[in-house]
Amino acid sequence: MRPPAGVRAQAASSSSLRAGNASNAPVRPAGPIAWVAALAAAPLAFVAALWLMSPRAPAADIAALTKATVSDATTLMAAVQNAGLRGTTDIRGAIDEINRLDGAHVTVRGWASDVRSSGSPLTVVAFAEQAYVLTATSDASTYLSHLVGLSDAARSSTSFQGTLACSHDKTVVVVAVTSDGRYSQFRSLRCP
Repeated sequence: MRPPAGVRAQAASSSSLRAGNASNAPVRPAGPIAWVAALAAAPLAFVAALWLMSPRAPAADIAALTKATVSDATTLMAAVQNAGLRGTTDIRGAIDEINRLDGAHVTVRGWASDVRSSGSPLTVVAFAEQAYVLTATSDASTYLSHLVGLSDAARSSTSFQGTLACSHDKTVVVVAVTSDGRYSQFRSLRCP
């Protein structure tokens, strides 16, 4: 049974009025609780951003490793065992160049990649006259990744560089350490 035409028209008309009134309703200003919440959230977000971006102290295992005296493979083995690190073949890398700056200093440049990880950070430590934590930066080296057979997940490699005190013919020992305590040593080179 159909309702009379006037009733149907009235129902449609009143629903469109309700929708029109809802979108044209005046906006109430926020109350004092909303203002207090907004004012408290802004400084908290700022402090949280600073905390997340602040440099972290090195992990205990890396700190222990950098305190060791390392001059060759034997002293490196003692240092990594003392630091509680585990050797792995999942980290690949190399020292690309060592250049003499002056009579006492050299620059070292190279790369490292963790083939098992999808971008976890690596810490690169070089030993010459003392331990140095080298500056490491992430880059996407597709050519290099294909060259050494890295998987797609491990294509993000880390390049490192730094200036070391290193006398002529002194051995430079370089290791890369993961955040979960795995390490790998690169081929040692002699300072020019």
